[in-house]
Amino acid sequence: MTQPRHTEGAAEAEREAFEAWVLTQDSNPLSLARHIGPGYVYSDTHAAWRAWQAHAALSGWQPIETAPKDGSTILLGRAASEELDSDAISVPGYWQEGYEDGVDYMGCDSGFVDSPCQVFSGGRSFGSESHCYAPNQPTHWQPLPTPPTPNQGAES
Repeated sequence: MTQPRHTEGAAEAEREAFEAWVLTQDSNPLSLARHIGPGYVYSDTHAAWRAWQAHAALSGWQPIETAPKDGSTILLGRAASEELDSDAISVPGYWQEGYEDGVDYMGCDSGFVDSPCQVFSGGRSFGSESHCYAPNQPTHWQPLPTPPTPNQGAES
């Protein structure tokens, strides 16, 4: 079973999306050359990356299809639905790869799961019919906010 990590995977997915976009604007792969660390060699690319990050931080909910599937902990959400008879919800969660039954546990299909496994699950499409259940998946996601620093909020 995949263990959740913090938002490194979500940040890397955001960087991959940015770099794919850059290549649609400038076919020169050298424009993606990075310094040692988080910045880009070309100042135009670096400025565009900073703007991309700012926009991503403000954009809020994104379609679940764009969410990282590497075990990073992210915020999962779904709007209220009369069809599903459900309220709007947002919970921390992550992508979990499916696994087969074991001696002491039942397997499941791949999908997003919330950390306490109370809302979202990948479902189960194999084994005894009485032990199968439909997936319950989020429709949107967003990265978790950056954790506070030790001095954040301290009065100066």
